[in-house]
Amino acid sequence: MAVEEKARNLPSRTVGALSPRGDERHGPEPGGPEPRGREPKPRGREPELRGRDAEVAELAGRIARLREGCGGVLLVEGGPGVGRSRLAREARAVAESFAVRVLGGTGEPDRRSVPFGALLRALTSGGRPVVDAGVLLTLSQSAEQRFWLLRAVREQLARAALDRPLLVVIDDLQWCDDGTLLALRTLPARLSGHAVLWLATVRTGAPGADVRATAAALAGAGTGARTMRLGRLPEDAVAGIARDLLGAEPGRDVLDLLRRAEGRPLPVVETVRGLLREGAVARTGAGAHLTGRPSPIHSHGPTRRLLERLSPLAREVLETASVLGRDLEAGRLADLGGRPVAEVVAALQEAVDADLVRPTDPLTFRHGAVREAVRETVPAARRRALRARAADLDLARGAPVGQVALALAETADPGDREAVALLRRALAELARTAPDAAVPIARRAVALAPAGSAERADAVADALPLLARTGRGGEGRALAGRVLDGPLPAAVEARVRLGAAMSAMQGSFAEVLRHGRAGARLDGVPDDLSAPLLALRCLATALTGDPAAPERAAAPAAGPPAAAILLADPADDPSSVRAALREGRSGLAAAAVAEAERRAALNPGVPLFAAVAAHARGLLDRDAEAVRRAAGILRGLPCPLPLASALEDAGRLLLEPDRDAAVAHLTEAEGLYARAGAAGAAARVRGRLDAAGHRRRARRPRTARGWAALTPAERRVAALVAEGATNRQAAEKLFLSPATVGTHVMHAFHKLGVNSRVELARVYLEHIGGADD
Repeated sequence: MAVEEKARNLPSRTVGALSPRGDERHGPEPGGPEPRGREPKPRGREPELRGRDAEVAELAGRIARLREGCGGVLLVEGGPGVGRSRLAREARAVAESFAVRVLGGTGEPDRRSVPFGALLRALTSGGRPVVDAGVLLTLSQSAEQRFWLLRAVREQLARAALDRPLLVVIDDLQWCDDGTLLALRTLPARLSGHAVLWLATVRTGAPGADVRATAAALAGAGTGARTMRLGRLPEDAVAGIARDLLGAEPGRDVLDLLRRAEGRPLPVVETVRGLLREGAVARTGAGAHLTGRPSPIHSHGPTRRLLERLSPLAREVLETASVLGRDLEAGRLADLGGRPVAEVVAALQEAVDADLVRPTDPLTFRHGAVREAVRETVPAARRRALRARAADLDLARGAPVGQVALALAETADPGDREAVALLRRALAELARTAPDAAVPIARRAVALAPAGSAERADAVADALPLLARTGRGGEGRALAGRVLDGPLPAAVEARVRLGAAMSAMQGSFAEVLRHGRAGARLDGVPDDLSAPLLALRCLATALTGDPAAPERAAAPAAGPPAAAILLADPADDPSSVRAALREGRSGLAAAAVAEAERRAALNPGVPLFAAVAAHARGLLDRDAEAVRRAAGILRGLPCPLPLASALEDAGRLLLEPDRDAAVAHLTEAEGLYARAGAAGAAARVRGRLDAAGHRRRARRPRTARGWAALTPAERRVAALVAEGATNRQAAEKLFLSPATVGTHVMHAFHKLGVNSRVELARVYLEHIGGADD
């Protein structure tokens, strides 16, 4: 039998067996003859894939070649509801019929903050994980090791493919997390010589530069890459889907109704199933026709009409929930609406009965498309007000501002000024203590601010120092270039110029000079911006090799040139001294130290200034004790990055006279950098340790399985979940984000060998019982 013919004759599969998405499961296979009566019953079996013969034939051909060792990439594009996920499930069925091992993961919009989440779900699907569990755990938690861990994943996938060909399916690329997108931009091309076929689906026109870059990388991943674009189905295919579901030939009235789906298979299937659930279609002879009785509007009409059939309270609750996210939590919705929880629970039950909400824990919308459709009925002004109210309540409960800001940003519309303001507030709080966590907040604030506005430029100005500090200067310079294209208020432009100059310090001193000069020409710029702009200009001119340049650059300004060394952040003074000494400009370094010491003398009650002055002086004089004194002061301050910098410099200066002390300081610095998300700095310190011949002891591996294998954080989360808490409730009690709790739950499931919260509760009770004995 030809490959294509074999594929067409494959038995239909239940969605629950094939799809990683719980929101598309259907009932069991029909077990016998249809009951008597005029109304067809809903069929649990997924209908045959129709109108995609060419695509299925190509899939079958690619999978057949995969068995011969020819891997590659297949990117499936299409608009909403055209059947991307359905085709992916068909690919899984074809692959299983060819004895190809299938790994599947799906991007989920409310889990994009889980690093490598979709990829991890794929690699741990289908029974025994393809990749070592310890590698997967480290991959999801350790930002600084991702290069090496991705390499390990690649090697283990290659070994697995030698044993059995692999089909790796990643559905809904547009909802995948950044880690999974990064992996998909690298792994397929590097595994192109192995029996691994990657199949990814993506919505046409999906927003996000990372998603577009990943789709482009997949489409261009060598000669084995192919893009398949799905269009609308012809009318005969739509009629075939209806025939499969109805068990009868659809009448003209049914087909006229289905034309509203515009050839998109998902709304066709949802429409017919809705008609069947309500009994709004009946069989007459060999055909099926509408009964004319009222039917659930979500089956075949505008969502607004569906909401009109619900009670006013149920409609209000659904509209509120649709704005806030996918989950529907009665307590939170009651607080937002100022209603008793009992009333909200009754309204949610009405939504469950109408098949708009799934009775899961927590409750969720039946499908993402349902939530989006309901959300579109809520006026933009009310959406903004609801999001702002929810954020205020969460903050009042003590939720971390970063967690609240990111939750708000997930559902905010472009131009939502309240969301941008909260994001900028979170950025100000997190930029120094957790820079890696602050980066996505900064990016989201820029994306949500109105395009072409001063607010967008202000958000960019907030982001630039953070991007420079975390080694993303190139990204910062690109952002600055986009907002500097148009006219801006002088103070806003000065902030952007200052941030762009700080970013350019990592690469082009000429660009630093350009931004410094442009900033100096602006009128009405406050001193707190003009002084650091001049400082950077002076520093750049000195480092380009003209000894008299700093004096000439500073001449128009009041005060001695040394005053120009004061930069925007006093904690950056040691970096300036270090850069000047590296370029042989000891005079410039001495001026910076003098300014730092003057600042400390004028502000004796500010320990940060004293620490910065001691650090800078120690660098200039190569005095390790002065730098260690600075580190001692910084230990009492919430400044992990300046402390790590001082420890690194102390360790560097002590390598020859006291190697043991140097190693201790460098090891502590590496840990601080890593915990703060400064991966580049942590790698630099590891290089110093390696060069010093320090051999780090390998950590004793944890128990692979069982309760003892859980980390302390995983145990706390698992205990709360086992006692009935939802992810959000556990997050509130532990002061974590729901995404972090979700990650801990996923790891706990894997280590305990369970697949549900019920099983987790059983294991927890057994553990408690054993502890009592």
